[in-house]
Amino acid sequence: MDQNPYASPAASGPPQSAAIPGSQLGQVKAIAICSIVQGSLEVVYGIFHIAMGTFFLIGGLNMGPGQGQMPATEQEFMMTTMMIVYAVIGGLAILSGGFRIFAGVQNLRLRGRLLGIISFFAGLSNLLTCYCLPTAIGLCVWGCIIYFNPGVVQAFNLRKQGLSVAQIQQGQR
Repeated sequence: MDQNPYASPAASGPPQSAAIPGSQLGQVKAIAICSIVQGSLEVVYGIFHIAMGTFFLIGGLNMGPGQGQMPATEQEFMMTTMMIVYAVIGGLAILSGGFRIFAGVQNLRLRGRLLGIISFFAGLSNLLTCYCLPTAIGLCVWGCIIYFNPGVVQAFNLRKQGLSVAQIQQGQR
């Protein structure tokens, strides 16, 4: 008996096609909805950031020379810099949020698995906003666990071959 007691049991014949566990396919729908919600919040937050940058610029221009503690040129430079920083952060949030929404809608239809994975990592660009980062990290980890699951990969491939979502869900039972 030269068998390894720690080896997995040997399967006879070619590997079987992995059945798609119902909970895993349900997780795809759940994470797609969470991506849409996260993306919507990121877009709203990005708009808020751009508005904040605009208010910084307007506030700095309305504050005439001599009203602040710095010379006018330094004050204008600082306000313009703040506006640019807020605009960049807001723009990134809007772009990643829009991308997330698009990927989430596609993933609800079991399309664009790679697009979904890329959107999880693109969402990490919200590092600069700080507010969206904890949920972006959570979605990225959860999404990678689900989207790299062999059964989920098979479900997306079946959808690519022309099967409907309903047919794929019926095949799992």
